[in-house]
Amino acid sequence: LKMYLNVVNLAIEILKRIDRLYSNFLSTKNPLGYYYFFPYIDYYIHKYWVLDAVEKEKLLEGYDKETFNYYARLLLAPDSIRPMVISQIFVSQLQSGDNYFDSNKMLKYLSDKFPNSEYIPIVKKLMINQNINESKISEISKPVILNELKINSLKDLTNINGIKGNYIYIDLWSVYCMPCKIQFQYKDELHKLLTLYKNLVQVYISVDDESENATWNKQIKSFNLSGFHLRASKALYRDIQNRIYKNYALEVPRYLLLDSNGNIMNSDLPRPDAIDKLKEVFDNLLIMK
Repeated sequence: LKMYLNVVNLAIEILKRIDRLYSNFLSTKNPLGYYYFFPYIDYYIHKYWVLDAVEKEKLLEGYDKETFNYYARLLLAPDSIRPMVISQIFVSQLQSGDNYFDSNKMLKYLSDKFPNSEYIPIVKKLMINQNINESKISEISKPVILNELKINSLKDLTNINGIKGNYIYIDLWSVYCMPCKIQFQYKDELHKLLTLYKNLVQVYISVDDESENATWNKQIKSFNLSGFHLRASKALYRDIQNRIYKNYALEVPRYLLLDSNGNIMNSDLPRPDAIDKLKEVFDNLLIMK
């Protein structure tokens, strides 16, 4: 029995250490410092599933479905944990640019039901910052959306006005990729670095399906991403998979450097959060202004 208890205590200590490491990792990687976990969701998914339409409608308490969308099931949670769980998801949405539910309606719900929640000033601040970011796009430089053009390969990028004749820095990303979006928080440092070199332009390529078009456009605005943007067509996706990933599955984020002819100069650049390492690579390959 003593040996068994020792093993259990050791396992508990290991789990605590893993949790601390994971928390510290997210705090380091995410400059805003928020650490999320979404407890209880699976339980309420099953509990909500057995409700009939009348019970589900009653659960909304007069608020419309857009207020909660998929997370209406969390209305089954008691008041003691509901504001915490919903608010953590709300914070995640505002930081990641995702679109789980209507932000303004959710803020009204939380303010009505839980006016003293510590999360309300947090989400208000994040919403203000999001609006500032979206307004900056018109003040600085609007993103250039290329999806109307036929781009079936990386080489096709070299024929696009504004890109033609330049080196091309490519950010491969997805609207569902949290590490991709964490890297967007280093975009100002990255932009400063890119402007140091002659004839270098930035292109963001989303590997998302066409069904994610609205979310893709929204996240470009919420993260204030200038430069050229396109969602990869099926042909471009295959070209990237073949040339960059050697026909293995695509993993993002990934960063590429092409020359003005579409040749690959570097197929796996350091991430923007390692800006010094990225500069070392650029210094060896590019000409400074």
